[in-house]
Amino acid sequence: MVVAKNEDNKKLYDIIDGQQRTTTIFMLLHVLANKQNEKDKQETRKYLYQKGELKLEVAPKNQSFFKTLLEAAEKENISQKKMQTPRASKIFLKF
Repeated sequence: MVVAKNEDNKKLYDIIDGQQRTTTIFMLLHVLANKQNEKDKQETRKYLYQKGELKLEVAPKNQSFFKTLLEAAEKENISQKKMQTPRASKIFLKF
């Protein structure tokens, strides 16, 4: 993985190489957190969320889909009908 400090906000980092791997690990942690007891779930979510917002931002065109997918996975209510693009459908089928 290769990261660089964000030009606009020095508190943030941009992932230069390893975006797909990072996103996959983030999604896996999110799903695993939802399978834990409440105390452990909250502990794991500290690594995934900050002030109620996801700590990982994907490409802007995919951010809405990414949030929807994670929320649906949390409720175990994922429907392919909600997929807005063919690429989103492919990701959904792999998830």
